[in-house]
Amino acid sequence: MGKFDQVASSEENKAFMDQAVSTVRDWIAENQWKSDETSLSEEETLFDMAFNLENGIYRVRINIESIPRELKAEVVIPVIVESKYSYIVCEEIVKRNFNRRFGAFQYDMISGDLIYRYSVMVEDQITENMLDWAMAIIISTATQEASDIRRYSVGRLKDKEKAEVLSKITSLVKDLTEA
Repeated sequence: MGKFDQVASSEENKAFMDQAVSTVRDWIAENQWKSDETSLSEEETLFDMAFNLENGIYRVRINIESIPRELKAEVVIPVIVESKYSYIVCEEIVKRNFNRRFGAFQYDMISGDLIYRYSVMVEDQITENMLDWAMAIIISTATQEASDIRRYSVGRLKDKEKAEVLSKITSLVKDLTEA
């Protein structure tokens, strides 16, 4: 069996959650941030924070799970995708995610939120170094790459991009109306 294939007892899962929740609380306090903490179950706790960064207020969530042992971190980017642009936003997200080994942009079609999510499997315990590393990745990726996706969310495309989208849509409309 590999490291992550082992089945943990309920006591081990509880010990993991106690340690992980305590570490995240301490890490948040050390960074002088405020968060809402929600225990979703015995195996899952969610921390929710808001940050005022260069182009808006970003919501950051840290989710800890004991089954499987995982740290999930995500940034809700301050962009609301207008439904008429969802097709081109989704296509842009697919392009951006294609070569990504870890982490991905996601579009919540119900809320209109654009999210960058990153997950880390945890072998033993969550550490403050792990939190520093994960948060640096998600916040920098979300703020750096979201600007292009933000353009797509309101239809501000460059001429070449417009031509490419119009060509695809024209072809799609033609195909759908002939079917």
